[in-house]
Amino acid sequence: MPIGLAKGNQMPNDTIYTLAGFIKPDGTYFINMQTPTYYFLQAYTNNFLPGYYNDEGITALFWQNADSVLIDNNITDKNISLSETLHMVRAE
Repeated sequence: MPIGLAKGNQMPNDTIYTLAGFIKPDGTYFINMQTPTYYFLQAYTNNFLPGYYNDEGITALFWQNADSVLIDNNITDKNISLSETLHMVRAE
């Protein structure tokens, strides 16, 4: 059973399980949570750096800059901003 990270107790070793879901083309996603508690939401895809949800709606590359979300029912409007990766081009 997944165990969430308690709000205010942001030690990464407290997170015991990781849950994953796939994002549909319209941007929606579904994850079946067994325990209503606070979770960190992370997204990643090709050509973008991974990012976490935060209340400001800006890119949060590290979980320390993320805001946990109470998931105890269906939630909406939890968008995650990602930063595009920079590709290094070698000049010859």
